[in-house]
Amino acid sequence: SSSREIRKKSCYTALFQPKKYRLQVYRNAHTDLFLLCRYNLNTIHEMLNNIQTSSIGLGTIYLFFHNTEENKKICRFIKKDFPNVIFLPYDKDGGKSLKNRLLDCLTTCKNEHICLATDNCSFIKMLDFPYYIFWLEKTYAHRFYLNRHTLSQGAPKFIHLSDEICAWKNPIGADKSKSTVLGEDVFICRKVNLYQEIKNLNFGNTYGLLKEMQLSLLLPTRVELFLKNEHIKPIA
Repeated sequence: SSSREIRKKSCYTALFQPKKYRLQVYRNAHTDLFLLCRYNLNTIHEMLNNIQTSSIGLGTIYLFFHNTEENKKICRFIKKDFPNVIFLPYDKDGGKSLKNRLLDCLTTCKNEHICLATDNCSFIKMLDFPYYIFWLEKTYAHRFYLNRHTLSQGAPKFIHLSDEICAWKNPIGADKSKSTVLGEDVFICRKVNLYQEIKNLNFGNTYGLLKEMQLSLLLPTRVELFLKNEHIKPIA
């Protein structure tokens, strides 16, 4: 080949090309919801109605609850009203423990993002899950907390990313949002990340899981997202 031909850039295969449209797939992304029930299911019908009427882009709801006869009776009674809800009783240990149930569902659920919540929350404003997932992926954040907001007592130092989205940085093994009560957090994350976190924890019930996740010192420094205004209130 001539020297002129060699100098042409078009002769060479591009070894790396940035993904121009990396975020496009997330504009209509859905999330599955893992709903952890702490005690009984006496108010679960109202809560499921609240979640479904106050959210956009919600996939399947996985409802995890203590394996008692009373809880299973309630599930049989309300099941017909919620075709997109999978009811999952769990035992204290064994093959149907909460940990095994969670890992199994993380392996088989269709969507790439999970919203984790307990039955201690009420949606007071419309939640736009595709929008939150888009920002989670755009910033490579660890989690997007939907219950935390700028007016929360003890909110950490943060920056505004948009009119609605804020971000803060957590150092290794710390959570700078000191006012959050165990069980009140509602967050979106990637299911592959959640799987790895849960896999390394030891717990037997919802309280044990939440405590272990809050106290875990294994996470590196990370960026977290949250909303400017309050969208979720604790019930208790």
